[in-house]
Amino acid sequence: MDPCQLLTPNQLRELGAAQSGKPDQAPWGETLCTWSDAIRVTVAPDTKRRGLTEVYLRKSSYNNFEASTVAGYPAVRADFGEIRCNVNVGVAEDQLLLVQYANNVSRKVEHKDTCAFGERIAAEVLKNLPAGG
Repeated sequence: MDPCQLLTPNQLRELGAAQSGKPDQAPWGETLCTWSDAIRVTVAPDTKRRGLTEVYLRKSSYNNFEASTVAGYPAVRADFGEIRCNVNVGVAEDQLLLVQYANNVSRKVEHKDTCAFGERIAAEVLKNLPAGG
C-alpha cells in the first residue's frame, strides 16, 4: 500500500494540502508520505508493531496524551499543541494509522484546532484504506 495514494487529489484540495506527497521511510521500516505547503500532513501506516497498544506503552514519552475516536475507531491524540497534533488510529488489533498534522503558515480557521483537523484528515484516509488492512 502506497501511503501517498491514501488521500485523493480531491481530498487534498478540500483539506487545503499540497497536491503531491513525498514518500519517506518511517522509523519502524514502513513507507510514509508527507504533503507540505501551508499545512504539513504525514500519513504513516504501521503494521509492524502492536497497534494502539504500542502507543499506550509509550504514553510517558509524549508531551500530551488523550484518548479519542475517529470515524468509530479508537484513537489517541499525542504530542499536540497550537502548531501540531499526532493522531494515532487503531485500525486493527495490531495495526495503526498515524496522521501527523502541523499548521505551517495557514490562517484558515479550520486549520487552527490541530487535533480536530488531524482527526478530520485521518477520517478521510480511513475512507481509502483497503478492506482487511
